[in-house]
Amino acid sequence: MALKENPMESGLTPRQSPGGFPFRELVAVVLILGLLAGIAVPLFLDQRKKGHDAAAKASLNTVATAITSYIATNDELPTVTVTDSTASFGFGNAATLDSGVILGELTGTIDTWCIDDKQPHGDRAKVKGYKYLSTKEKVEEGQCD
Repeated sequence: MALKENPMESGLTPRQSPGGFPFRELVAVVLILGLLAGIAVPLFLDQRKKGHDAAAKASLNTVATAITSYIATNDELPTVTVTDSTASFGFGNAATLDSGVILGELTGTIDTWCIDDKQPHGDRAKVKGYKYLSTKEKVEEGQCD
């Protein structure tokens, strides 16, 4: 019959248990998780800003399409009215803006017009904003002159 080992003879004190993790290992794991979180969170926030920028561009494209349609039908520049998240252009023409997009004033003539917007939560859209020039037929960084 084998004798059971006495905890005092095995080098363990009565309060220590053979299972579990030492304090140093737990601290190391917490530090590694903290470093990973420190890397991941800024990347996540940057992606959100890029999403807001994309929303500002998409809203401006939608508005530009509605303005072009209005001009083709009425042969004049529309008066742009913004309520909540909808931009209205005369009777029956409207475009939905993405949340937080601030639409600028429509300037120019029927042949060469410009409209801009900003997005306070974006990266580029917050600082420079975006503009749509009818002569270039595309969205680019900056504000109308």
